[in-house]
Amino acid sequence: MQPRPLTWEDVDAVHALMTRWRAALDPRALMHIGDMYWTRRSSDRDPTDDAWVWAREDGSVSAFAWLDAPSHDDVAIDPDGGPPLNEALAFLEERTREGHRTSIGVVVIDGDVAREETLRARGYVRSADGNTRMWRRMTAAPEAAMPGGYKLVEAQADFGQRAFVEADAFGGEGLSGEAWRSFTKRLPNYRAELDLLAIASDRGGASAATFWYDDATHCGEIEAVGTAKAHLRQGVGKAVISEGLRRLHTLGAATAVVQTTIGNGAAIALYRSCGFEVVGHDYAWVKELRERS
Repeated sequence: MQPRPLTWEDVDAVHALMTRWRAALDPRALMHIGDMYWTRRSSDRDPTDDAWVWAREDGSVSAFAWLDAPSHDDVAIDPDGGPPLNEALAFLEERTREGHRTSIGVVVIDGDVAREETLRARGYVRSADGNTRMWRRMTAAPEAAMPGGYKLVEAQADFGQRAFVEADAFGGEGLSGEAWRSFTKRLPNYRAELDLLAIASDRGGASAATFWYDDATHCGEIEAVGTAKAHLRQGVGKAVISEGLRRLHTLGAATAVVQTTIGNGAAIALYRSCGFEVVGHDYAWVKELRERS
């Protein structure tokens, strides 16, 4: 079974694979389809670029892999029968060299001993970079009123301000408003009603969050969420998250997940206040690559 480039026709089969993968390990902590989409958001390429599937004759997918950055490269393999992890890693390492990158990183969640052993044997080393993963049951939607001076809209009302919030919250230039609009049009699982933006009285973006819903697992995810620096500690971020969770609950979500970088105490406290609990961590296992002679 040989890998081939991902196409949009593969999306449903990849979703099914992700569902099986989550069920085989820890569905609370493993990658969500929202992660898959978010890592494909680059404005200068199609989201199917640098992504591959191992497809069976019946159209199902036994593995899915993608390359983005040392902390975002990854591979999902069907627990019911897929290519050996060693084989998939060898393929990804070669593609990484071809892209003139000098390192590759694969995410591993707590407790996935088999993956750790395989990576270690191939020369990967666990880095200090990783994420704290959080989870909550959706027995009821949380309630948090939007503080005075702010109003909630869907991001499509002002993609420019949605882009501003991401750039201001996380640093760097981020996507432009037009690139954000283009991003939303390319992704089949994007829902406009789950991309939320809080606008301040001066009409500037204050806080924003994009939510993803996987109806196969009835699980929602927040990816990404952020508040502009001038609006921190006003309660606006919690209000945006609460409204997004309410909308997920209405769609039928039974659970929700979110993640933040390890050591981000402020974000962890915010998510706890919205009903999330820490369920594990992941780390990027990184391998330095030599050029083929």
